[in-house]
Amino acid sequence: TYMADGEVFAVANALVDTVPVAPAVPHKDGYVFAGWEGMPEVMPDSEITVNARFDVSDTAEPETPAEGFVYRFMVSGELYCERRVPEGQAVTLPEDPFKYGYTFDRWDDVPETAEADAVLYAHFRPNTHHLLCLDDDIVICDLSVNYGDPVILPSELREKGIVAWDGLPAVMPDRDVVI
Repeated sequence: TYMADGEVFAVANALVDTVPVAPAVPHKDGYVFAGWEGMPEVMPDSEITVNARFDVSDTAEPETPAEGFVYRFMVSGELYCERRVPEGQAVTLPEDPFKYGYTFDRWDDVPETAEADAVLYAHFRPNTHHLLCLDDDIVICDLSVNYGDPVILPSELREKGIVAWDGLPAVMPDRDVVI
């Protein structure tokens, strides 16, 4: 269960021992989403509740004019924020959204000036981390793996007869892993 300001923001199901996928980022006027408190790296064998954490925004939201074009900024299918921009003025972008396990990349197709109502979508790229396999402090493999991708032992290790490795996660968490 994902909570924001004491209310249920979203409910999601996740399989045990998989990486939970956070929902779209909640919006709170005058604040910046700072992450999910209590988000486990891997889903335990019990229900969990995580809470949205907000920091005070260091940039004031621009005043909303009465006339102009409406720009809706979407994150993972959810409305992140909405701005009304007078015709011909620059479209002011909101603060970069947060999505657990990913890095914000860009908003798509942002016009230089307001010309028409539009819906703009956030694009993210998965965080990449290292999976370091050690045998008596000797590096056996050093892999770059994207967050959420399945972790598969390289064929070179399987050819050496290594078919399993203690501590090997099923999917890559949002951190480096040393096994």
